[in-house]
Amino acid sequence: MKSSALLSFLMATATCGSVFAAGPNFDGKVSALGLNKVDLAARQGVPAWVEKGRTVQAFGWDAVIHEVRGEVVTLQLSPNKLAKVKVGDAVSIRAPAGDEPAMCGS
Repeated sequence: MKSSALLSFLMATATCGSVFAAGPNFDGKVSALGLNKVDLAARQGVPAWVEKGRTVQAFGWDAVIHEVRGEVVTLQLSPNKLAKVKVGDAVSIRAPAGDEPAMCGS
Protein backbone atom coordinates (compact mmCIF):
# COMPACT_ATOMS: atom_id res chain seq x y z
CA MET A 1 0.00 0.00 0.00
CA LYS A 2 2.78 2.43 0.85
CA SER A 3 4.58 1.82 -2.44
CA SER A 4 1.49 2.71 -4.51
CA ALA A 5 1.07 5.97 -2.57
CA LEU A 6 4.73 6.79 -3.10
CA LEU A 7 4.43 5.99 -6.81
CA SER A 8 1.37 8.28 -7.10
CA PHE A 9 3.21 11.08 -5.33
CA LEU A 10 6.28 10.71 -7.59
CA MET A 11 4.15 10.69 -10.74
CA ALA A 12 2.26 13.82 -9.65
CA THR A 13 5.50 15.58 -8.76
CA ALA A 14 7.08 14.69 -12.11
CA THR A 15 3.99 15.84 -14.01
CA CYS A 16 3.73 19.12 -12.10
CA GLY A 17 7.42 19.81 -12.49
CA SER A 18 7.43 19.30 -16.24
CA VAL A 19 4.25 21.30 -16.85
CA PHE A 20 5.12 24.04 -14.37
CA ALA A 21 8.55 24.65 -15.89
CA ALA A 22 7.57 26.19 -19.20
CA GLY A 23 11.20 27.02 -19.79
CA PRO A 24 13.48 29.94 -19.33
CA ASN A 25 12.41 33.51 -19.91
CA PHE A 26 13.21 35.11 -23.24
CA ASP A 27 15.76 37.87 -22.67
CA GLY A 28 16.57 40.35 -25.39
CA LYS A 29 16.65 43.94 -26.59
CA VAL A 30 14.35 45.99 -28.78
CA SER A 31 15.92 45.97 -32.24
CA ALA A 32 13.22 47.71 -34.31
CA LEU A 33 9.85 49.43 -34.01
CA GLY A 34 7.09 49.18 -36.58
CA LEU A 35 3.39 49.89 -36.95
CA ASN A 36 1.90 48.26 -33.82
CA LYS A 37 4.88 45.90 -33.69
CA VAL A 38 8.22 45.65 -31.94
CA ASP A 39 11.13 43.38 -32.91
CA LEU A 40 13.16 41.84 -30.09
CA ALA A 41 16.61 40.34 -30.67
CA ALA A 42 17.35 37.38 -28.39
CA ARG A 43 20.39 37.49 -26.12
CA GLN A 44 20.77 33.73 -25.67
CA GLY A 45 18.40 32.01 -28.06
CA VAL A 46 14.64 31.70 -28.21
CA PRO A 47 13.01 29.22 -25.79
CA ALA A 48 10.77 26.55 -27.34
CA TRP A 49 7.61 27.93 -25.69
CA VAL A 50 7.96 31.23 -27.60
CA GLU A 51 5.64 30.71 -30.55
CA LYS A 52 3.42 32.71 -32.87
CA GLY A 53 -0.01 33.61 -31.48
CA ARG A 54 0.92 33.11 -27.84
CA THR A 55 0.04 35.80 -25.30
CA VAL A 56 3.02 36.68 -23.09
CA GLN A 57 4.07 39.22 -20.47
CA ALA A 58 6.51 41.81 -21.84
CA PHE A 59 7.30 45.37 -20.71
CA GLY A 60 4.80 44.81 -17.88
CA TRP A 61 1.89 44.27 -20.29
CA ASP A 62 0.21 41.43 -22.10
CA ALA A 63 1.42 41.16 -25.68
CA VAL A 64 0.85 38.72 -28.53
CA ILE A 65 3.73 37.09 -30.38
CA HIS A 66 3.20 38.05 -34.01
CA GLU A 67 6.17 36.22 -35.51
CA VAL A 68 9.33 34.28 -34.63
CA ARG A 69 12.19 34.50 -37.16
CA GLY A 70 15.39 32.84 -36.01
CA GLU A 71 16.67 34.90 -33.09
CA VAL A 72 14.08 37.71 -33.55
CA VAL A 73 10.64 37.75 -31.93
CA THR A 74 8.01 40.26 -33.10
CA LEU A 75 5.31 41.32 -30.65
CA GLN A 76 2.08 43.16 -31.39
CA LEU A 77 1.51 46.16 -29.14
CA SER A 78 -1.10 48.90 -29.10
CA PRO A 79 0.07 52.34 -30.30
CA ASN A 80 -0.12 53.68 -26.71
CA LYS A 81 2.15 50.94 -25.39
CA LEU A 82 4.46 51.08 -28.40
CA ALA A 83 5.04 54.81 -27.75
CA LYS A 84 6.67 53.88 -24.42
CA VAL A 85 9.19 51.47 -26.00
CA LYS A 86 12.55 52.53 -27.45
CA VAL A 87 15.13 50.75 -29.60
CA GLY A 88 17.79 49.34 -27.31
CA ASP A 89 15.45 48.76 -24.35
CA ALA A 90 16.10 45.48 -22.52
CA VAL A 91 13.13 43.13 -22.24
CA SER A 92 12.34 39.83 -20.59
CA ILE A 93 9.33 37.85 -21.80
CA ARG A 94 7.67 35.49 -19.35
CA ALA A 95 5.49 32.52 -20.15
CA PRO A 96 1.89 33.38 -19.36
CA ALA A 97 0.56 32.43 -15.92
CA GLY A 98 -1.98 30.12 -17.57
CA ASP A 99 0.83 27.65 -18.32
CA GLU A 100 1.10 26.86 -14.62
CA PRO A 101 -1.34 24.18 -13.47
CA ALA A 102 -3.55 25.34 -10.61
CA MET A 103 -3.00 22.28 -8.40
CA CYS A 104 0.79 22.15 -8.61
CA GLY A 105 3.04 24.02 -6.22
CA SER A 106 0.32 24.93 -3.76
